[in-house]
Amino acid sequence: MHPRDWAAGFFGILGRTLTAAGAAELRSVGLRSGLQQRGIAEMNDRVGLIAALALVALLSSSVAMAQSSQSTLGAAGAISESDIVYPYRLFATTNIWTHILLDTATGRVWQVQFTLDETPAGRSIINESSLLPEGATRKNGRFTLYPTQNMYNFLLLDREDSRIWQLQWSMEPETRGIMRSIPMAK
Repeated sequence: MHPRDWAAGFFGILGRTLTAAGAAELRSVGLRSGLQQRGIAEMNDRVGLIAALALVALLSSSVAMAQSSQSTLGAAGAISESDIVYPYRLFATTNIWTHILLDTATGRVWQVQFTLDETPAGRSIINESSLLPEGATRKNGRFTLYPTQNMYNFLLLDREDSRIWQLQWSMEPETRGIMRSIPMAK
């Protein structure tokens, strides 16, 4: 069920319940003048307004989440014109001082450190070997990176043949590199 349908149904039932409860209360007291009927109408208007505002808030948050999800997927998944023209692409990590530089034609990868003070900045090798299959020609945009929930790990995807590697960046050279190839399940 779509969130809009759920919210509309929920707030419709809530409004009818509150209105019915208000009318039952007035009937039980025995007050049926035009003034009380106007009070019920005003209560209906308020309940409707509250339901509409809550629905707008719910829909706004679902649209924002959907757009966020699409922009995250689009950041790595879509092949843009610049991916085809230029062989290198920078990917942000959750560490504000570290990016990953990918050669999108060969799968070679570097860790890029930058700084605002005297700390040395530079590039460290993560993978300096081409991941192209033997006999394959270089093609910009063939390789891309996808972030994982672990801030130090990315998945490196060969878009041509679906091979995947687990890539890890680190400040320590011995824990930086391609950690493993992720094989197809049998």
